[in-house]
Amino acid sequence: MSARSLALNRWQFDPLKLIRSVGTAPPDSYFEGDLVTSAPGEPSDILHFRYEAGKLTCVCGRGAAAVIFKFGHFELDTGKRELRCDSGVRAVEPQVFNLLALLIRNRDRIVTRDELFDAVWQRRIVSDSVLGSRINAARQAVDDDGKRQNVIRTLRKSGVRFIAAVTEEAHESGAPSAAARVHRAAFDLAGAPSLVVLPFAWVDASDRSRSVAVDFGEELRHSLHGADWLRVIAMAWGPGSNGARAMKDVAPYALEGSVRTDADLSTVIARLTDTRTGVCLWSERQVCSVHDASMNVSRVAANVGRAVSDQIFAVERVRARSIPLSQKSAWDAIAVALSLINTRKKDRVRRAEALLAAVARSDVRSPAVFSLLAFCATLGVHLGWTPRRSRQQFALGYVERALAVDERDPWAYLALGYSRLYMDNRPDEAIAILQHALNIDPGLSMGHYLTALSLSHIGETDAAFKEAALAERLSTFDLLAKGNAGAHDNVRATACFIAGRYQEGLVFARRAVSASPLGVPAHRQVMTNAAFAGDIKLAAGAMAKVKSISPDLRRWLAESEPIWGRSDDYRRYVEAFRIAGLRAS
Repeated sequence: MSARSLALNRWQFDPLKLIRSVGTAPPDSYFEGDLVTSAPGEPSDILHFRYEAGKLTCVCGRGAAAVIFKFGHFELDTGKRELRCDSGVRAVEPQVFNLLALLIRNRDRIVTRDELFDAVWQRRIVSDSVLGSRINAARQAVDDDGKRQNVIRTLRKSGVRFIAAVTEEAHESGAPSAAARVHRAAFDLAGAPSLVVLPFAWVDASDRSRSVAVDFGEELRHSLHGADWLRVIAMAWGPGSNGARAMKDVAPYALEGSVRTDADLSTVIARLTDTRTGVCLWSERQVCSVHDASMNVSRVAANVGRAVSDQIFAVERVRARSIPLSQKSAWDAIAVALSLINTRKKDRVRRAEALLAAVARSDVRSPAVFSLLAFCATLGVHLGWTPRRSRQQFALGYVERALAVDERDPWAYLALGYSRLYMDNRPDEAIAILQHALNIDPGLSMGHYLTALSLSHIGETDAAFKEAALAERLSTFDLLAKGNAGAHDNVRATACFIAGRYQEGLVFARRAVSASPLGVPAHRQVMTNAAFAGDIKLAAGAMAKVKSISPDLRRWLAESEPIWGRSDDYRRYVEAFRIAGLRAS
């Protein structure tokens, strides 16, 4: 390990530089994070590292021999670090994966709580509630629960045992392949930001405050892991009197705070600081009950995690705008482009395309940049700005360039699925391609959105609603969703129209308009649902808005006919336009 260099975002990165950059650490120093390994003649791989008591160790990466464990309708692949089931890859947090792997490897006996703490948390002190929440998450991932305990059984005062029948299959290679690694957008985007999470202090020095602070730190790291565009480094020792600014050589952002407990309430104060300037960017106070502490701490940590990721993206977006084009990294270009795309203004989306194209012509070979260019090409068709044929080859060309750089880039397959849906009018093919993208990155909110849209067009509205719910749940941390506000409500409105639930469709369509005021599809859904709900005035107003943004409605309708899997749905869609006031040519 010491002879290997660690490549962080295309830079050859010596781990000792990271260690030295935090200054002189006390004997019990501890911090952790995710890095990409790179050695001559070997493929790259994501690993999770820990630095503790002067030693740098890899706790999940090229460790034990890779094995595929099969149980029920699940497969746990330790080589690819994937939990698979009949429906595809299931997203699990790294600690939960490590916990499952440990229990399955030792399924012939009871694994004690001390062993779990040693193996998963490396002897770091965490409370029983944190362990309990991870065991519950492991059960949920394999369709088990604490009442049934058909897969993972807890034995009081003894430990935990994996009791389901398991068969083993040797992995094709002794180590995980780079192509099959867990997708983390931060590793594919040059210049993506890093955040160091410092331990939260307990102000009143009580055991209860200490327990809440430790639990909160664990839950917060778990929450922030959802933001795959953000590198998170967790430290278990503070920077001393210099505060967060002492972390400027570790990460540009630092998160710290404190916990105080009074009676039955714990108050958590969190602060996000720019380590380069020492400026406090955001601060928030949250209160949680000490009763059912695990649930309350998890809720507060999730709220803080969402707020912190949103704030960092907002700051990065502003910072990236000020950087000259010749110096923009892939991350800078994408952060600016997504904010422009999210406006749904034609001139700004074109500016986003021009920026991405300029970066694509430079030395930057980023699959995400190529894929976003392909996405923009189809978006122009989806919004009715351009004819399908004029943009089809453009979109496919950039998808090919993205896959030439990384054949498993999930954004590339998402862009390809989007193109199949709106360029080729083939929702059935789009669903298969989008599923492939979701197998690579199950947290891809926009993949679920486009799957829901494709399902709606073939009349599978119940399945569409389920996909829309996943799209909404995952949208908080999904990077691509930051350029597509309100998409999950828009597709719900589409599914409602197809299912004949017009009043409900109006509710979702209005929400989508509120999130994206210039979103043409949202106004279309207000119009179509209002027309059949009997609100002709509202439908006519929505029609006028659509025409002001995307004037060539007749062309849009004519080109859209093949996308509808059922001819009756298309006829009803056209009739809605007629009711709203569109005149025949």
